[in-house]
Amino acid sequence: MVDFWKEASNLFKHYELTYEEFLFDISTDFSDIFQQAKEHDFFYGGELKLIISSDSKDPDIIRIRNTVAVNFVHILFLCMNLSFPGSLNLLKCRIKNSEQMKEEVSFTSYYFESAWGINDEYEWPSIKKIPLDIVIKWYNSLNINSKMIAETNVEKTLFSILDFCNYDYDDNPTLIVWITNALEAFYGIKSRDSIVHSLKNRMYLHLNNPNQSKRINKKINEFYSYRSAFVHGDMKILRHGSSKYIYNDTIDLYFDELWKLCEFGNALIISSIQKLILLDKKSLSFKEEIEYR
Repeated sequence: MVDFWKEASNLFKHYELTYEEFLFDISTDFSDIFQQAKEHDFFYGGELKLIISSDSKDPDIIRIRNTVAVNFVHILFLCMNLSFPGSLNLLKCRIKNSEQMKEEVSFTSYYFESAWGINDEYEWPSIKKIPLDIVIKWYNSLNINSKMIAETNVEKTLFSILDFCNYDYDDNPTLIVWITNALEAFYGIKSRDSIVHSLKNRMYLHLNNPNQSKRINKKINEFYSYRSAFVHGDMKILRHGSSKYIYNDTIDLYFDELWKLCEFGNALIISSIQKLILLDKKSLSFKEEIEYR
């Protein structure tokens, strides 16, 4: 893992990012984060120091520079965890790029790391370690830069990942909604489609059929039944803040079901994106054809 972190610090030492028509050069100092990693034995947080330069004369340059800094952290988090799932945990990571900005962000890599366990338990979907330079090259080819609103299916998927990996969110059923949004966006599922049927067919085409097909089908159905119960008001809801001081078997079961489904759903997302990266493709589409002979 340490070698991977060192590789990442070299690859991201200098990075270019555009905002509108302006080009920003980002120099990164990982020294404090490495110190935290050494103490905690994983990428825990710390202070990420950025030097951001640009020839922009925009009067709002400070605001733009701060936006670019946060967007760079998003790219760092996504690329490292798509390359080596679970490798970058940014809990209470402080971004410092000038005297004007000292912002804290928190992104958890828990659902990336747990994908390895899903792969072991179900033997599907495939989770791999992909060379980081390949992932960065793929991400850069998407030309997302500092885009604020996702437009393409892959952009929607990546932005959704940032939402459900945001550590500042409470663990609650809305995580399932973000995960299904990412999945359905990636596979181009429309609201008018038979969602579960279409999603299964497209996933099996892209990721290949699982060996334990009955077990996987059952798990996907369970995942969507949970989502449906939540969005249609059929689910028992835990009172906000109830688990802060008191835990019992009922609350344990509530969270256990949620976490296991989130782990499974996110493993599907990670594997789907990794397959696209390895194919060196930016998107995928599906067509239904008829042929007469």
